[in-house]
Amino acid sequence: MIFSKRSQRLCTAALTDIWILDCNEGYSQCILYVPFCASFAEAIHELSTRPWLQRLFLAYSCQANFVLCHGALVDIDGEGVIFLGDSGSGKSTLCDLLNTAKVTVIADDRFILDIAAGGAVGFGTPWNIKNPQYCKNSCSEIKKVFILSHGNNQLKDVGNNYHDMVYGVFPAMLFPSFMSLNKAVAKKIRYLNFIRTRCGIYSFAFKPDVSAISYIMEARGRC
Repeated sequence: MIFSKRSQRLCTAALTDIWILDCNEGYSQCILYVPFCASFAEAIHELSTRPWLQRLFLAYSCQANFVLCHGALVDIDGEGVIFLGDSGSGKSTLCDLLNTAKVTVIADDRFILDIAAGGAVGFGTPWNIKNPQYCKNSCSEIKKVFILSHGNNQLKDVGNNYHDMVYGVFPAMLFPSFMSLNKAVAKKIRYLNFIRTRCGIYSFAFKPDVSAISYIMEARGRC
C-alpha cells in the first residue's frame, strides 16, 4: 500500500499493492508490500491482522525523520489537527463526532508524524482494526495538537508548560523495544521541540457530545 503525499497508487501484475511514504519534497521513504486483496476492506483486514508489518515499520522509523504515533489525525479546512491521549480518553468518540460534522478524519488510532520537509506533516496509516473507515491514504500539515481528557469543554494553552507537553505528547510516540532508551528519549525531545515551535499545543477537556465540536470550531479562531 502507498502512503503518498499525492495519494499515488501502484499495482504490479495484480500481485501486490504497494503503499509508499513518498520521498519527494524531502519526505522520508518507506515501502510496505501487502498481498493482493480483492477489495479495500480486505486490504485493511490483511494489514490490521499482521502486527509484524507494523513492527517492521517501527524498526525503520528508528533511522528516519518520522515517527509512528498513537493518536488521531483530522483535517479541518486544510488544517491538520492531532488528538492525543491514553486509551479511553475519547479520541475515537471525538473522531466520530467530527466525522458526523463532515470533518475529514484521516486516522483515529495510528498516524505518522513526519518532519523531514521542515514542517510537521501527519499521514494516515492502514492500522486500525476497530474503525477501518478512518484509515485514509492522505496527509495534512499539522497546526494544532490537542491533549484530551474528559470534563467540561475547556481549552488550555500548554505550549510553555514543558511538564504538560511531555506528559501528553511523549507517550504517543512509538518506538521498537530494541531501541535504546537514550535514543528514544532524544528523538522524542527533538520532535517535541520541533512541534512546539510550529504548532499550538493545548490540553482539551471535553464533553462527549456535539457541544465539543462547536467548541473546537469556535476555539480554532482564538488559538
